[in-house]
Amino acid sequence: MTSAASLPAPARGSTTAATGTLLTPVIDGDLITRRPLESLAAGAGAGAGAGAGADVDLLTGYTTEEMRLFLIPTGMAAKATEPLAARVLTGFGIDPALLAAYRRADPQLTLGDALCAVVTDGFYRIPVVRQAEQHASAGQRATHLYEFAWRSPVADVGACHALELPFVFDTLAGGFPLAGPRPPQHLADAMHRAWVDFATHGNPGWAPFETATRSVKVFDGVDNQTAHDPHRRTRRLWS
Repeated sequence: MTSAASLPAPARGSTTAATGTLLTPVIDGDLITRRPLESLAAGAGAGAGAGAGADVDLLTGYTTEEMRLFLIPTGMAAKATEPLAARVLTGFGIDPALLAAYRRADPQLTLGDALCAVVTDGFYRIPVVRQAEQHASAGQRATHLYEFAWRSPVADVGACHALELPFVFDTLAGGFPLAGPRPPQHLADAMHRAWVDFATHGNPGWAPFETATRSVKVFDGVDNQTAHDPHRRTRRLWS
């Protein structure tokens, strides 16, 4: 993360800096001619290279605490200071002022936890929500949004990146260290059923996402309820 923060100013906000990875789609002027959100807003179909086009049903989502997988085990969150956190966020093209705003929204957050939350939203939740907004606005096909909120009992990584995968594919029996020794099979049953139903019938079992209602299925392993605009307060900070 510090290497991204140390990039020269012209490189900040580039694809590499803003995603933290060297392997990512780029606008090449041929296959991808503009940002996917712009294509979706224009009503582009799947045949136009827009990814999940306006003419395709969409199931998309995120985990509640994506970045804890990367910032907790490495010790970055625990070692974070205000100047370092601001530098990291700047390197990723994220406004450092969001860090203080998140802590005002939830005074119990430590600096490290707030850093995890801001980068989670900047990299994952907010882009996914914006994708859902554009797809739903196109109005041609259904949009379904989910949040995976069940927290791993391992290493304080919480509902981290990739934790939902063995639940989606119902492969808990094969072992997945981050899921702990007794992962809830009933959660895997529910998620796997939703994915199969979506693939088969286009309906995972909860209300479609619309910008007016913002229905999000929250898979928490308890009651897996549908919520309306969860994390509304922090979502609005990105507008």
